[in-house]
Formats: sequence, C-alpha cells, structure tokens
Amino acid sequence: MKVIGTRVRRRMLWVVAAMLLCALSAQADDTVAPTPKASPPASGRIWFYRTAPRSTPGVWQDIYLDGYARAKARPDMVYRGNVAAGHHVVKIMGNALEFELPDGGAVFIRADVDGALFGKGIYPVLVDAETARRELQGKGVDVDPPSTGTAPEALSQPAGE
Repeated sequence: MKVIGTRVRRRMLWVVAAMLLCALSAQADDTVAPTPKASPPASGRIWFYRTAPRSTPGVWQDIYLDGYARAKARPDMVYRGNVAAGHHVVKIMGNALEFELPDGGAVFIRADVDGALFGKGIYPVLVDAETARRELQGKGVDVDPPSTGTAPEALSQPAGE
C-alpha cells in the first residue's frame, strides 16, 4: 500500500510542478512587448474568361492557378477573384502562362481554343485591359477596378450572373 501512496504523491508533485512552471512562463510572456499588427497582404484581381458561345461543344477544363484548380474554362463564362500580388502561373490543359500581378492591379486571362486536330487545345492568353473590357462588356459584365487593402478572396466566383 505504501508503494501506491508514494506513486500518487510523486505524480501529484509532478502535476503541481508542471502547473507552477506554466504559471511562471505565462507571467514571463506578459512582459514581452506586443508585436505590431501585420499589414494586410497586397492583392490584385484576376479575371478568367472564355469568349466562345455557350453552344460551342467541348470539355470543360480546369484552370489551375499556382497548382490549385480554381475555375472551369467553360464556354461563355467569366470568373474573377482577388489574389495576392506577385508572380503567378496559370495552366489549362498543361499549357502554362506566367505573369506578374501588381498590387491593386488587374490581370485579364482569356481561355482560347486551338481548333487544329492535334493542336494545343484550350490555352491561356494574357489580354490587355482595353480588349478584355470590350469583350467582357459584350457579355454584359462590368469590369470594376479591384478593391485594395482587403484579404484575398476565394477564386472561382462566377461574375455577371
């Protein structure tokens, strides 16, 4: 019986010691100067769109942004989203496009189709802002300037629906 009592006392001693150590370390943490709040990440807006009419046959292909599937390259669809500014890579059917997204800026990427029998299939094309605005306004989509200073929102938001 004495052995069991000694084990219990030792465990209780360890528990008390651990609690005391935690309490002391918590007090030490309170004396550290607070760290400044981080500024929100720089972001910009990416627009993905395909100008083919809805009646165009074909398989909907995933659009990958930096290795993650973000949208589908469907005929006559538009997707937009805020993402972190910087270097990005877009891939559709293995066809890659690298670009820089400026802070507070916008990048327009059109999914074009190579009609050749053994062509590239669907591939991304970087489009200048004026051409993209004209093409998107023809679809009834208003291209507003991206908001700045906000956290990046999830991509794959259909626009203009």
